[in-house]
Amino acid sequence: MTFSKLEDAAFARQRKERFLKRSLEGLIFDFDGLILDTETARYHAWKEVIESHGVELEFSFWQQIIGLPTGAFDPLEFLEQRAKKPVDREKVRSRKQEIFDERMRDEPLRPGVLQYLHQARRRKLKLAICSSSPREWVVSNLTRFQIEGFFDALATGSDVSQIKPHPELYLTALEMLNLPAESCIAFEDSAKGVQSAEAAAIFCVAVPNSITAQTDLRDADVLLSSLAEMPLAELEKRFVSVVED
Repeated sequence: MTFSKLEDAAFARQRKERFLKRSLEGLIFDFDGLILDTETARYHAWKEVIESHGVELEFSFWQQIIGLPTGAFDPLEFLEQRAKKPVDREKVRSRKQEIFDERMRDEPLRPGVLQYLHQARRRKLKLAICSSSPREWVVSNLTRFQIEGFFDALATGSDVSQIKPHPELYLTALEMLNLPAESCIAFEDSAKGVQSAEAAAIFCVAVPNSITAQTDLRDADVLLSSLAEMPLAELEKRFVSVVED
């Protein structure tokens, strides 16, 4: 579907009007790459183990698979196809996990995350996680960092039939919070996540990590280098008072 410039402008105005003088009631956070930077560790773990077999794992290629459903890309199949021979899959998988676990052992929450959670609690905002990852993975890490108590709802890949960029996860999170889309802000680190939030009509803030920073995040309403860049109070002002171009 294509639009004329006038239709584009009209759509943009309508979209902005949805957020004019809105009251912020909820924050919805992606998990992997946004709260905890697992994306960088995952890429480098696969890169190291794959390249130990003489096969290059190009960063530009990896960018294309970020956010795909589990099983949509099989690194082991990729390795065998590029190496043109079978590999000891269990050995490769085990080595990759060792590298990933080592990189993640001391990985902290991303900058500004904890401050936002405390600021949101003081504001009495509802909070949710919206992640394509399995529930067990999300819960185990929230528990490890002792932040599971901040969240009123968890919408994970285990709870839906379609994950990002489909909006089902965000629609599920909104239903769990019992909030309308126009009263919430979504936080995402990847293009597919931004597309998911936008498809659910939620104001979206992109906070890329070192892996997703080079992807196209132009559809986000706000782009930040980290949550530490902008206090929640300032972000809320942007949310409730969108200025027309």
